[in-house]
Amino acid sequence: MVKPRGWTGPVRAALRIGLIGAAVFLGVSIYERISRPTLHREAGPTRKIHADMYVYPPRSYISDSRLVRKLIGKELWVKEGYRWGYQPGEGVLGPLEKIVPTGVSEAGREVRLAFEKQGRTFTIPIGADGRFFVDEMFLLKDPRELWTHWSDEDWRKIEAHLVEPGMSEYQVVFAVGAGNIIESTTHSAVRIVDYKLGVDGGIAPLRVTYRDGVVEQVDALPGK
Repeated sequence: MVKPRGWTGPVRAALRIGLIGAAVFLGVSIYERISRPTLHREAGPTRKIHADMYVYPPRSYISDSRLVRKLIGKELWVKEGYRWGYQPGEGVLGPLEKIVPTGVSEAGREVRLAFEKQGRTFTIPIGADGRFFVDEMFLLKDPRELWTHWSDEDWRKIEAHLVEPGMSEYQVVFAVGAGNIIESTTHSAVRIVDYKLGVDGGIAPLRVTYRDGVVEQVDALPGK
């Protein structure tokens, strides 16, 4: 029988010491984790998402003047009234005003849509220098078919150009036209917007305070 060499004893002792040390370290680590105080994080404020945010109007994806021609004969609804002017004259399209393009023309760097109104032909720029703004200017589908969750009473207020607490921002824009942001908090939770462009159309200027996209307060503003 071969006798074990003299170095095996110290190696076994070292292994035992190492295992004991590892067990002690593991036990201390577990104890520290168990005894560590639990941190309770306060939940941040939640924001209610308005149903309007789930409406996705179809886009035109127009990127050149050739594609603009596909709009001829199709109904378009103005997104923001009193923002877009047409010629000849100094007329502007009103809230949700509907036009049907009859032609396309290019004047210098501009691409313009022609349409009929009150028996006359007008043109409105919808692009310049290779950039097109059709999707910013118009809805390509009847808004009543997009915002189907609005009630008949909601539409009555819009058509009467009324703004009241509880209305959504889309409803306000469709009622009184484009606005100008005066103040906005972080993440736009609270926004204050002035609506003055509809004065010539008989709409009294307003200051509207929104909270999470819903009208919280309506204040009258002085006229021009």
